[in-house]
Amino acid sequence: MLGRASVRGLVRLHQAACLRQMCQASKRHLSNTSKAALWVDAVRRNSHLGAQLDPLKLDYLHAPKEIQPSFWGLEPNEEFPASELQVGSEVEQANSVKGVFDKLSDLYLGTMAVQFMHMDGSEHRDWWLERIEGNTKEWADVSQEEAHNAARLMIESEGLDLFMTKKFPVFKRYSGEGCEAMLPCVQAMLEAHSDFGGESCVIAMPHRGRFNLLTSVIGMPPRKLFHKVGGGREIPLDGWVGGDVTSHLARDADVDVGNGRSVHVSLLHNPSHLEAVDPVMLGKARLKQEVSSQGAVLPLMIHGDAALGGQGVVYESAAMCNLPNFSVGGTVHLVVNNQIGFTSDRFKSRSCPHSSDLGKMLPSTPIIHVNGDDARQVIRASKLALEWRNQFESDVFINLVCYRKHGHNELDEPAFTNPVMYKAVRSRKSPPVQFSNELVNEGVMTAEEVSALGEQYKAFLGDELKAAATHEPEQESFKGKWAGMKHGAQVDMTVAIDSGLPIEKLKEFGLASVDVPEGFPLHNRIEKTHVKARTEMMEKGVADWGCAEAIAFASLLSQGNGIRVSGQDSERGTFSTRHSVLHGSDGSTHIPLQNLDHGGRFMPVSSLLSELAVLAFEFGYSWEDPNNLCIWEAQFGDFFNSAQVTIDTFVASTESKWLRQSGLMMLLPHGMDGMGPEHSSARPERFLQLIDSDPTNMSLPICKAINFNFLCSVQP
Repeated sequence: MLGRASVRGLVRLHQAACLRQMCQASKRHLSNTSKAALWVDAVRRNSHLGAQLDPLKLDYLHAPKEIQPSFWGLEPNEEFPASELQVGSEVEQANSVKGVFDKLSDLYLGTMAVQFMHMDGSEHRDWWLERIEGNTKEWADVSQEEAHNAARLMIESEGLDLFMTKKFPVFKRYSGEGCEAMLPCVQAMLEAHSDFGGESCVIAMPHRGRFNLLTSVIGMPPRKLFHKVGGGREIPLDGWVGGDVTSHLARDADVDVGNGRSVHVSLLHNPSHLEAVDPVMLGKARLKQEVSSQGAVLPLMIHGDAALGGQGVVYESAAMCNLPNFSVGGTVHLVVNNQIGFTSDRFKSRSCPHSSDLGKMLPSTPIIHVNGDDARQVIRASKLALEWRNQFESDVFINLVCYRKHGHNELDEPAFTNPVMYKAVRSRKSPPVQFSNELVNEGVMTAEEVSALGEQYKAFLGDELKAAATHEPEQESFKGKWAGMKHGAQVDMTVAIDSGLPIEKLKEFGLASVDVPEGFPLHNRIEKTHVKARTEMMEKGVADWGCAEAIAFASLLSQGNGIRVSGQDSERGTFSTRHSVLHGSDGSTHIPLQNLDHGGRFMPVSSLLSELAVLAFEFGYSWEDPNNLCIWEAQFGDFFNSAQVTIDTFVASTESKWLRQSGLMMLLPHGMDGMGPEHSSARPERFLQLIDSDPTNMSLPICKAINFNFLCSVQP
């Protein structure tokens, strides 16, 4: 069912469409002011289809006729005071149709266009109108220092790719050539984030351009990269860690953003499955925000255009944006739009004009389209995106339209399948060369400075390559919050853990789990079968399954550990055994285990109906702090197979690939009660295959006592 805001939005769009149809049918009966108002509205709504966004100039998007004044019966030389229209100060000074059109073209039909008229709420649309047509132009200021730094980053990006082409000619590096503007885009985001008081940024990104971002923005010494490419290890623990391919490298570092400030950046490891890391990043960012604040932590997703339009996990992740236990106060989505996915061009990769059209599914989410050849506009897009996110705590998309110089990797021949595109690619200068020439022509830089930047970086890379031969990888795991933790191979899993508690404590925790405030309007069946029944069990010194679980949770909480239980039915429990959240008939709620003396934080979460993204979110949440027991519970145990990608690429393998640990627990409830072949098994044989020699714990608790002791034994 559509909410009120969605209905209002549809009504508004329908009214605008009706007005346009009426105008076409009876243009002679509308005043010039009415025609002009509809024309301006059409430009604002459709500029993204007519702007100069494609650096290859293949012009696959066609501007609708409505953005031309002639469509509305307006003559170019006709005098018309723009002050009669509801336009910003940038436009209202024009006094003819041509004057208005020229100004609108400058603002909307250049190398940047913003989709914002689809958003609900006049406050949101007015915010963009003020920045595009009005006097709020701080975002438009790009200093010479910013332009110089952007050129440096782009020159370094291209320099790294050219260097690796020469030194590692058959290595698949998934270069950033053609999308070098991604680097100043991210750098500008970090600087703007710091300007708004931000402290850290968590990034999820795929392989394309990863080395370039790692070395030039996030500060990874190239020797580490070269050492890995040359067959070395990124982790010093031989025999414990199998390692992973180079394009999955990650890094945590403080990034200099000027004026003595820095932003701590965490670029997460990613698997080969595109976009699978997105909800992992959201989970990690969420817990970081709970410790500090939403504004302090910037979640950044870098997408490829084809994966954004094709991978379902993107939609599942986006659906979390406004949910109370999953929201991260707005994610910035940077779409590195190569206009191709593997060999499928844009016409075969999606059913909509832009890969970023996913953003229109989300409430009040603007989409900024920008040409990757215009580095200044890219910087402006970043500033606008961060200002929007800071003010409205809402998602925002940047569609960075660029290209891919090579095939899917450097050994592919893309002209086999995309000859027209690659004729255009091979007949043009690279974005760093074009932007550097532009700055030289403007007098911002000299040709000698540009040449020196390239030569100095080339020499630096040469020195780093020499240093790679003797580079010894450092131990980067088990630091900070994870200090004191051990690799699974160092732990004797046969040693028994004393999880017992005195009978008095068991009863105390059992009663605490059903402690209801006086007068709370509890459902009469819950009061009888849950609260009173458990109270009686404690008097008799017995417990059922749900009671044993609640006592185990209370035991962990009383020691200061946090617990988050998440799933589609996790507040109540699949078989109505938990009832961790009590619902009053008046809509109020009460969570008894949140009121333990000196207890850790207890968070029972009923999630959206997703397995893949929610499990990944909880995995990311568990990555941030080992002192939380993070539990994902399937609605029925066999539903885990909808999250198989997360299980294979994260849950079962991150310690062996990246030496990154997680304390995530998966609860897979099921029964043998005639529910059919799916719901009768949680497929334990699949997990036995996955864990092999890995120290992952798997338990099949056949009674409440085993379940209690298992839960108590996994305390951080």
